[in-house]
Amino acid sequence: MIQKTLQKEFKIYLVIFAALVLTAMAGAAYIYRLAHQQVPEPGELVQVAEKEAADFAPNRNTRDCVEESLRRLQTADIADLKSRVTNKLFLQKCLLITKKSTEPCDEIVKQEKNPNINTPRWLAHTCANHKEIHNVVCANTLEAVETFCHETAP
Repeated sequence: MIQKTLQKEFKIYLVIFAALVLTAMAGAAYIYRLAHQQVPEPGELVQVAEKEAADFAPNRNTRDCVEESLRRLQTADIADLKSRVTNKLFLQKCLLITKKSTEPCDEIVKQEKNPNINTPRWLAHTCANHKEIHNVVCANTLEAVETFCHETAP
């Protein structure tokens, strides 16, 4: 009787040990894969973004650049830092290449009592219209528009 109980306990411990070993091996494989991923050079990301912007921007306006950037965010994986960085670089380059238009800059740099309220209001409104994009990712990307508008404001 005692021997049967010990055999059952041994089997249980053996199954638990095997599960732990398999979990550890899976974790090690995942970490190995992450560590050996090909990470692109920063210059490579800039080149990709510049080429994409140069292909997209001719005969477009700033609103088109913003909408294209938001469209790209909708299709990108939120955890994919590379695509988020490339997208923000794309937006920065696209804004510099496009025909200058007052939209959305007129909404951002309006001279009111407190012009610092305009940017967060615009970001919140624009990101709210794109519910499928995480608010933080959306706002982080659209900071490129804010910078562009303040740098090019008359």
